[in-house]
Amino acid sequence: MKTKNKDYPLIVKINVTETCFFNCKTCFSWKNKIDKCILPLDVYKKFFKDLGKIKGANTSVNFTGGEPLSSSNIFNLISMANKQVKYTNLNTNGWLLNKINIKKLFDSGLTDITISLDGSSAKKHDDIRGMPGSFKKIIEGSKDIKEYYKSKGKDINVGIIFLVSALNIDDVINTIKLVKKNKHMDYVFLNAVNAPIFGDSVDIVKRGQKAWFENEKYSYLWPKYINKIRKLYSEIIFLKKQGFPISNDIERLKMQYLYFSHPKNRAKNIICSKNNDIHLDNFGNIFHCVILGDKIGNIKEESIDNIWNNDLSKKSKQIIIKCNVNCHELINCGKINV
Repeated sequence: MKTKNKDYPLIVKINVTETCFFNCKTCFSWKNKIDKCILPLDVYKKFFKDLGKIKGANTSVNFTGGEPLSSSNIFNLISMANKQVKYTNLNTNGWLLNKINIKKLFDSGLTDITISLDGSSAKKHDDIRGMPGSFKKIIEGSKDIKEYYKSKGKDINVGIIFLVSALNIDDVINTIKLVKKNKHMDYVFLNAVNAPIFGDSVDIVKRGQKAWFENEKYSYLWPKYINKIRKLYSEIIFLKKQGFPISNDIERLKMQYLYFSHPKNRAKNIICSKNNDIHLDNFGNIFHCVILGDKIGNIKEESIDNIWNNDLSKKSKQIIIKCNVNCHELINCGKINV
């Protein structure tokens, strides 16, 4: 029986794999050639059952990676999640979004899908993602999944995630217009570039060295011309007001501009929401914030409903409240408070 619980997880992020076959310039999961650990399905099954004890009406489960569609367990996991929550989302690079997998996603009950698209053309996107042909796969895959769901009398939200960086800052507007024109894409969400995952950028900060965007290993990602940033975000906000399908609200867009202008200043009028989230890695470790790295338990040793309410969880939530880092989770996912 589900317990009455006002303090419930909003987003449950499940990292089903750390591997990816792309060679993205903004992420280094491709350096992980094999998964060091893969959780057995019975462990996941118990996790989802116990999640039902602490879930809320709007709790959603987000499957991510690496590339989650490369996991042989992904369809079973989505099915398990859908027995407990109303909303399930899959983050994908789009390469494996073929007709066979689309049918399996439909049968598993997936409600939302977000696809990473970093340019309005094959030349731009494929170069950033390190995979020739990936732009074409996204265009075809978004059409195929939208039409398959429609043929079954259902709908699925197809979202585009665009990572704004120095590599594609001149192509943001064109990509927004592409999404608006494409009837198989519902919206675009703009993420401001941050410390690349699966690199040592976070550790660099912790060691007291230069900020990640000042370090020579990652500085190529950081937009350096403030006037260009100002002009870009003014145009993005204008398009938003004109009804273009930009998922970010205007306050977040303004905040992203300030972040690019003054990256060392902690963003104002925003609350980190990670203390309401669960992050499960493929070792079974549970975090509220994987960036801070404060593990609060492991589902192979303790049930998620106990972990959610344990002392380590309470301590981690307090640390998150006091955190001053302008990380990805804050800038792109934090709760606007104006």
